[in-house]
Amino acid sequence: LSIDRFYMLDLIAAAWTGPMSVAVYVTDFDLPNFIDFVSISPVLSGRKNIAYHAVFKMGALYPVNRLRNVALNYIDTTYAFVLDIDFVPVSGSYEILRKRILASETSIDTKSVAMVIPAFQLKSPDFRSNHFGIPSTYSDLMEMLNNRSVEPFNFDIWPKGHNSTNYTRWYETSQAYYVDYAMDYEPYVVL
Repeated sequence: LSIDRFYMLDLIAAAWTGPMSVAVYVTDFDLPNFIDFVSISPVLSGRKNIAYHAVFKMGALYPVNRLRNVALNYIDTTYAFVLDIDFVPVSGSYEILRKRILASETSIDTKSVAMVIPAFQLKSPDFRSNHFGIPSTYSDLMEMLNNRSVEPFNFDIWPKGHNSTNYTRWYETSQAYYVDYAMDYEPYVVL
């Protein structure tokens, strides 16, 4: 994340209770502001399972892959949920994913499989709300899909990025299923 997305970290940390490794893209001037932000945040200040890594700005490009790799290089967990700062997991997802992983460890080779997490976007987020209108249950999500206030992530702009997730199948089942990789597929995954 960068300074313009500091506020998103609060939302993510409120929803994700598990350990986090966060790469922060900052200037020398931004770093004290980030430290102040963390120290006054009611959500972040009390957390003891978040590692912050400062990556200092050099040049005009935003090094997404470098930031992701820095965060991944410093994890000390068996699994990692790789996501971007704009992806807010549903509340309770850490516990849900832990249970799903434990259940799948006996039935599949988890070393060669990535668990794809379907991504959705709000069409008109309510920025006055602390949760932006994020659905908290599957039923809420399905209702929001039906009234078109939510849609699969980047469905209109870059369908190749998430089409392989096979949302139609996801809507119809509660069981894990295999998806086929296709060129330009950019899923959010647990590795």
